Amino acid sequence: MQYSGYEYIWLYEKCDQLSLLDGHVRAFKALGGIPQRIVYDNLSLAVKKVLGGERELTDKFKSLVSHYLYEPCFTRVGEGHNKGGVEQAGKNIRLQHMTPIPQADSLKQISEEIQNQIKTSYHKKLNAERISVAKAFEEEKKYLKALPEREFDPRVMVMCKVSNKALVRIEGADYAVPQTWARLDAKAYIGVEEITVACKGTQ
Repeated sequence: MQYSGYEYIWLYEKCDQLSLLDGHVRAFKALGGIPQRIVYDNLSLAVKKVLGGERELTDKFKSLVSHYLYEPCFTRVGEGHNKGGVEQAGKNIRLQHMTPIPQADSLKQISEEIQNQIKTSYHKKLNAERISVAKAFEEEKKYLKALPEREFDPRVMVMCKVSNKALVRIEGADYAVPQTWARLDAKAYIGVEEITVACKGTQ
């Protein structure tokens, strides 16, 4: 958050569109609202094509923006200094909280621990206005848009065929499903942490 200096992080195994979308959902929930405007670089996960000063968004990213109704703004192509504050914030988090590299059983555990450390520091850390980040964020929260009743679903849906052995292959891995689904068509919803397979009205 630009004024308060409040930061939210979550670590992912992949730098893909699913992670990008999932990160937005988590961040909005953690903030308790939606910023009216968010600045991005011209990442291909969000931008399909640069058309002068306009951007043609990828379908899934456009769905995210439409769901949360905020304004996505993009930096000028080749102008890295347009987002220097974001780059510096990322560097600071890496140096302060990820050096040496944290150890845990999962990225989820590491993410939660780092986020707790960051939130604890906000009562002492001052922003550019020399106000504690915690206090400044309470002021800034007043300008966040309310969250919609329903969360955006960042998952990717793919059609799959259940084998005669009641297995479905998704991204190179086989998953067992009920035997009664053998030889039927099913849908797989691929998330960051889990995969849900649906068939015959059940999951």
